[in-house]
Amino acid sequence: MARLELLQGPLLVAGAWDGLSAALARDAGFGGVFLSGFAVAASLGLPDADLYTREDMTRATAVVSRASGLPVIADMDTGWGDATSAWHATRAFEAAGAAAVMIEDQVSPKPGPLADQSTVALVPVAAAATKVRACVAGRLDPATRVVARTNARDNDEVVARLSAYAAAGADVVFPMRHDEGFGFDGWRALSQACPGVPVAAAAAPGSWLEANVDPSTAGELGITVLIHSLQGVLAAAGAIRGAFAGIAAGRSAEVSAGAARVRDVTDAVGLPGLRDLQHRFAT
Repeated sequence: MARLELLQGPLLVAGAWDGLSAALARDAGFGGVFLSGFAVAASLGLPDADLYTREDMTRATAVVSRASGLPVIADMDTGWGDATSAWHATRAFEAAGAAAVMIEDQVSPKPGPLADQSTVALVPVAAAATKVRACVAGRLDPATRVVARTNARDNDEVVARLSAYAAAGADVVFPMRHDEGFGFDGWRALSQACPGVPVAAAAAPGSWLEANVDPSTAGELGITVLIHSLQGVLAAAGAIRGAFAGIAAGRSAEVSAGAARVRDVTDAVGLPGLRDLQHRFAT
């Protein structure tokens, strides 16, 4: 299992949901992958609304970890229950190869990350902090990181909640804020309120943060982990939709001309290494 090393400068993390997307993230040079619940749910034909199971996510964690060789930040959503459930979930994700687990403070069931944020409801701070403590206690390897996320909309509440989660033992704090309302001042205030605690940010597609915070700016704001969780799955969905529409319209040759080659895919998922092994152990 690759470990999540939080060194100076932001770690660029790509969203992945299966072996091919994980391998492509590795080949592109990302420092880690984020196993997105939204993306895994979509791959199962489900909305991101607590309908997929813990086992769905731990299976995906094992696949993404093996295929990429990169540290995996696994989305544990709300932990599938109470603090005891979060403790057990942490063990399961760690066993599957996660380098970090992310626990959030929404009520369950929850709307998806792109839903109207006015509908989001949060559990009390004390209950959320207890889940963080349970995740910290549940890990077997102290190098497994616990990432505590809040969906609070009020800037002061974001800082207060994440400060409480850091005090509960979170290794990384993560505000689900990518809007101009939080802005540069909000990120600086959070870093100052949680000294020594790495901060993660999500560059949501089309967001203020995606447009205004690059790796250099992220470092200046105290952001240690910069996650692009949905760009890959949305780009893949758009490409597949366009390809299928073209094929249905009788333009299959045109679609194939603009697509990746079979060899591009087989190389990404390890066929050259398999051939080397076959040659090495040929009888």
